[in-house]
Amino acid sequence: MLDMLEKYLNVPVDFIEIRAIDHSRTDIIAQAGELKRVVSGSSVAASVRVLDKKTWGFSATNDLSKLREAVNLAMKLSKVSQKKSFKSELSAERANSDEIATKAKMDPRDYSLEQKAKDTLEMNKEMKIKKVVDYTIGYGDMIESRYYVNSEGTKLKVNYTISDIQFKAVAKDKTTQFATYNDGGCYGYEIVDKFWDKAQETAKKAVELLGAEIIKSGRYDIVLGPRMAGILAHEAVGHACEADLVMTGESILKDKIKRRIGSELVTICDNPTIPHSYGYYPYDDEGVKSRKTMLIKNGFVNAYLHSRETASELDSKSTGNARTMGAYYEPIVRMSNTYFESGDAKYADIIDLPYGVYLEKSRGGQVDTSKGVFQFGAEGYLIEKGEPTKPLRDLSFVGNILDVMKTVDLVGKEPPELHGGGNCGKGMQRVRVSLGGPYMRVRGARIGGT
Repeated sequence: MLDMLEKYLNVPVDFIEIRAIDHSRTDIIAQAGELKRVVSGSSVAASVRVLDKKTWGFSATNDLSKLREAVNLAMKLSKVSQKKSFKSELSAERANSDEIATKAKMDPRDYSLEQKAKDTLEMNKEMKIKKVVDYTIGYGDMIESRYYVNSEGTKLKVNYTISDIQFKAVAKDKTTQFATYNDGGCYGYEIVDKFWDKAQETAKKAVELLGAEIIKSGRYDIVLGPRMAGILAHEAVGHACEADLVMTGESILKDKIKRRIGSELVTICDNPTIPHSYGYYPYDDEGVKSRKTMLIKNGFVNAYLHSRETASELDSKSTGNARTMGAYYEPIVRMSNTYFESGDAKYADIIDLPYGVYLEKSRGGQVDTSKGVFQFGAEGYLIEKGEPTKPLRDLSFVGNILDVMKTVDLVGKEPPELHGGGNCGKGMQRVRVSLGGPYMRVRGARIGGT
């Protein structure tokens, strides 16, 4: 494949890159003890991106025999755009040549569609407990080969084996409550055994929420669990550090490199190099080698996430964060695995509050990166005398990035706990990400309830 793609690079333009993706995926959904969806399919597609006289041309095709036509169309579109488009340049980056494959303990291709459906259905049946009126599980696996060549000499092939799983349970008595769990990563079929126990655990959580209380809105000292810490790192900080949003004035962190925005305990990283993580990739979709980027370091804004284009505009180097959802999309600046780094506090000290709130996980929310404000729905528990006690529902965590980060006063010493299985949306594209962190404490946070 790579040798074939290289044949189309010899054209009279300043820069050309060709990306091809060979993709196969299986999706199975079981609901209330019945199979609702069993789908398996594959596709091959390629895209061409040309930069000539500082303007882009892009085209894609699902017929590789028509790749020459795609190249010619991209060249034509670049020429048409030269009088009207924003002028782009690319940062100088090292050319790479490599072939890499993720490693799975249990190759999904070794298991029949019937076996996968049977296991999914058995997990689903374990969610049927008293007061649970609906319960769903989604299983998915993907085998994907990504090929990339460009006119600067980069030549890459990366094979991915990725699996994900999602659970949802709905419980009902006087109220109706739901609980969810999702995770995934560069795993094979071992994901089924790894997360099997989450089926009934999710159902029990939904039932527990039936008896949960609603607390009064106000300011509380709070403890963030790893998932909730990850939501804060990803949504409130990670997006604000994406250089394309910084350039367009859509980030509260514009012009804040080397400026303090948090306590000295706050260090947030984006790191696509973590093996088996859902957001793992060894090279981004511009052929740049991935690396760990420290976004916030000891409370100071340290770096933005870059593509080659944004890096050139802001006189920097690419951080290897140009990603695309597939061959029909152009790469844009995206996160990978975004998390709080560990501190040195013990969990017992973090939770040692006479009265407070423990936020376990998010239930959705919204962020305005231009203003730095966020609001996350959450699940959690009341903290009394240093112990999580009563379950709480209808919680919301509200704040401003520049305020909340300054009130972090304890960060756990355990390694950051990453959770995947989620897809981050931006610019009409969705890509694999993980998020997380250790346990951490925030003083005087705004919590919404009644």
